[in-house]
Formats: sequence, C-alpha cells, structure tokens
Amino acid sequence: MVRILEKYQSKSITPVDDYECKLSDELIKAANDLLGETPEIRDECLTEFREWIWNNPRIEKCRMDSMFLLRFLRINRFSMQHAKECFERYLIFREGLYGCDWFTNLDLNRPGLSQVLNDGLYVVLPTKAKTGETIVLVRCGASNPSDKDAGNIAFCVSTLVMETVFEDEENQIRGYRLILDMSKVKLSHYFMFNFSTWFRILKHVERTFTGRHISCSIMGLNPATRFISNMIIKHMREKMRKVVSCPSCPKELDFLDIKYLPTDLGGEYTVEQLMEPLKKKLKLWRDLFLKYGEMKVNRKYYTDAVLKCDAGTLTHKLENKSAKLLTVYPDENENN
Repeated sequence: MVRILEKYQSKSITPVDDYECKLSDELIKAANDLLGETPEIRDECLTEFREWIWNNPRIEKCRMDSMFLLRFLRINRFSMQHAKECFERYLIFREGLYGCDWFTNLDLNRPGLSQVLNDGLYVVLPTKAKTGETIVLVRCGASNPSDKDAGNIAFCVSTLVMETVFEDEENQIRGYRLILDMSKVKLSHYFMFNFSTWFRILKHVERTFTGRHISCSIMGLNPATRFISNMIIKHMREKMRKVVSCPSCPKELDFLDIKYLPTDLGGEYTVEQLMEPLKKKLKLWRDLFLKYGEMKVNRKYYTDAVLKCDAGTLTHKLENKSAKLLTVYPDENENN
C-alpha cells in the first residue's frame, strides 16, 4: 500500500496516508446512518478519488491526505461525481478568487488578520449543540468596515476557522451549526465587498463548503439589515435557505444553553476566554495552512468566466486549436 500511495506524493502538498479509523463506535454508527459510510465504501472511494486527481490534468497541486479528501466524500455522502465537482470548484474558488488572497495568504501572524482574530469575529463555542454538533458564532460587527482591506481579512479569518473546524472528523460527520450575530452590524459592513463579489460568494461558496450545515441562525437584525439579509437569503440555493432562521434573541436558540455565549449576548464568557482554545488550534495548524497557497489548478484549461467565478457551470477548454468547451460535470443536479 505504501508504494501505491507514493505514486501520488508528487502532486500532493501533504503526506499521502493510509486512512486509520480512530472513530468511536458512536461516530462509526453516525457516519453510517447519516452518510452511508462503511470501511469498504470509504477505502474504495479514497482510492478512486486519488486516482482521479492523479490523472486529472486540470489539477496541478492539492492536499491528498485522507482527512482532507474525506471532507469532500462525506459532505457528498460518498457520491464520487459530486465529490469530484465539489473538490474542483473548491480549488478554483479558493485560488485567490479574482485577485483576493482569501486562501493563498493564510498566515495567522499576518498584520491585520491576527487583530481581527483576537477581536472574535469567529468564535467556536465551548459546548456542543444538544444534538451533538459544533457551534460556530460569527460576530459580524466585530470587523472594522472603514479598513480598506476589511473584507479580505474577514474572509481569511473565516477560511482559517472553518478549515480548522473541518479537520475534526466528528464535525465532518455530524455537521455544525452557525449563529450570525448581526446586532452591531452597520450598513457599511455590507460594503466591505462590492455587489459583484457578494454575488460570486453566494453563487459558489455553498458548493465548495465541506461542512454539513445543520442550521444557520441570524440574530439581531434591524429593519435595514433585515431587508438586505432577506435579499441575500433569497439568492441562496434552496438547500441552504431551508436551514436559515431569524430568531429575535439568543433565548430562542433552543439547541444550546445560552450561558456558553459571550457576555454581550447574555452568556457567561468573555470573548478572550472563548477565543483561547481556537487560537491554540490555529497555531497547531499554521504550517499546514501556510502551504495552502501551493494548491493550484492548471488555469489554461478553464475559461476566464470560470476562473473569475462568473460562470455557474464548470467548463474547460479542450486541448486543440479550436479551444472548444466541454462541460466538466454534465449531469450536475442543482439540488444536490
């Protein structure tokens, strides 16, 4: 097996490993019940996934370790077609989307980024939901919209935190719950990105996210931010819209004990206390995330519209003089 895995190493930025199951009996059962995962299906899909990456000229470099590939297999319930599409979209979307460095400059100690991180823009709560999922709180008003680079920094922090969350197999299997605290959001926060960028984010990020959205609770909306938020929700894919709710206050979050929230939301923890475990994890993963800039697609195979995330359908150029286009995933199901 080791010799077979060595074949893939030249294309991988991480060691290509033979998966070792360390799941508890409870998680093994959950993986089977929720995702249809069995040892045989998992091993077969990992082998096929790596072989596909190895033979795919559109992919130059990526992670090929088991934990990373399982994120795409699990979120797509081991459907190889959808896992491959999600994986390719992920690489395109994250490769410095139209000039941004949201994915290629993930340095924890980068000026500006560490400050926003310390301010608690993203917080992983120190408790699970009553049904077992990890809870991520986004304090949307924590970033400074007057900073010209605020949008890019906010998305970098989002990438760092969510990549860390998805490195945990339990989160890959059970999913996670998202709470958006909009209570301190001003209209200027919406203009950290232009409308074209918002459109691209909505159009693509849901298809590249490797976490199971169990719920998304949007709190603290005022009339102006509610109107804009409703417009954004309206343009989400139906699958995502179904898990969105807008509770009026933290007490309506029936899946958690509110004492685990920050003090400004009625909880018992300071932001500093909540951030400490997350910052320790981010430091452990820093070297790995710095290597993310090495993941690349071969840009010559894609149209400019695909590379700029203006196109919803993935097409690539055939290698001939006429440069005809071929739809990469012709049987894509919009609702999957």
